[in-house]
Amino acid sequence: MAAGGLLLILVLVLVAVIGFVAFMIGRRSRVRSVAQPCCANCLYPVAGLTSLSCPECGSDLRTVGILTPAMRRPIGPWLAIILWTLALPVPALVISGVFASFLMPERYEYEDAWRLTPAAGAGVDHIEFTASASSWRWPWSQPGTTAWNDKPDTLRFALFTPANAGAPAVAELIVNLDTDTWRTAADSQARPLSELDESRLGAWLDAASGSLAGQLAPPLLSLIDSIRHDPLGRPAIAVAVQAPSLASLSVAQSGSMSMTGPTRGAMVALLLFWVGLWLLVSLLLYRRQSRTATG
Repeated sequence: MAAGGLLLILVLVLVAVIGFVAFMIGRRSRVRSVAQPCCANCLYPVAGLTSLSCPECGSDLRTVGILTPAMRRPIGPWLAIILWTLALPVPALVISGVFASFLMPERYEYEDAWRLTPAAGAGVDHIEFTASASSWRWPWSQPGTTAWNDKPDTLRFALFTPANAGAPAVAELIVNLDTDTWRTAADSQARPLSELDESRLGAWLDAASGSLAGQLAPPLLSLIDSIRHDPLGRPAIAVAVQAPSLASLSVAQSGSMSMTGPTRGAMVALLLFWVGLWLLVSLLLYRRQSRTATG
């Protein structure tokens, strides 16, 4: 079942539950209605009194009021807060859905993964290459589909040796195309991408694999440069990995993922708004019902 259909069912179930609870509360209030005029504070019968003070609790009837058979007893403050809590999710879901569709910025993310397998003798079992991007758009700025073709902002190369082909990577190289920097997983600080040449990349490959993997530096550097300078964005990845410069590697796509949704900051702000609204109304209900409730 689609997520939208499941959400609709949940909302309908929630509406039914709230309706049932409201019916039971209303029925309960009718059952507890008084049969004769009573003090609103202690329910002592006050019919025929010549004084404006309740003989039972001493309350001023002009202040606390008099309940009659035609009136219902007001609900208590905690019950009012419970009803408010049950009723809030329905408008919150509807309003949040409309707000998210038309007013909130949307986050777009994708990650394309490729398995690069060099010829035997390189000392490397395979390299897992991933290209990913994360961006956001206002709903009215431009068609959302264009975001899926955004230029990747991060390239990762995870190195696996024959001894640990199924284990965690022995080393990882991370290239940030937004800042034009690179670093290894062991580095605490990124360096300018202009410093990543064949000799430096080859030295990293040799040190990571303990073999002659440095020969893979030229095709990997060519792959980075091709994606970095190609204006096509995401479509350029598939073209780059099939370039003749990577002929020494067996290339196979191992996965592709795309996600969209409201930005995390917007969702947190929306959640804080509803929590704040719930707290404010709960406080007002508590103060109001505490003054009018009779028990």
